[in-house]
Amino acid sequence: MNSLLLYQTKREDLIGKKILKVSEKYYIVDPGFYYLFNDENKRDLGYLLENIVYLELRRHGYKVTIGKLYDIEVDFVCKKPGKTTYIQVAQSIMDPNTRDREITFLSIISLHPLLFI
Repeated sequence: MNSLLLYQTKREDLIGKKILKVSEKYYIVDPGFYYLFNDENKRDLGYLLENIVYLELRRHGYKVTIGKLYDIEVDFVCKKPGKTTYIQVAQSIMDPNTRDREITFLSIISLHPLLFI
């Protein structure tokens, strides 16, 4: 049996429906390791929240990739047989720029839902 410290997560082109060979992301198996290597001044709570959501998606049996639509990143493309879910994660969307960035993909998918089945 193998032990992992990190999960490698590939990027997926949502239009071409293919896995991209660059820019994968890594998520820590145990968020406690993040605290071990980052003091309070360097901690990114948004990253930790994204990491926790990723671990929960895996725990619930989803195959998870990161979506790429032109220059927009979709935090998680979650797949189970016959079901695809798109998830954006943000610590806060109180800032209008953050809110716009996080919901851009959702507005595109609502206009062109058949592209993302």
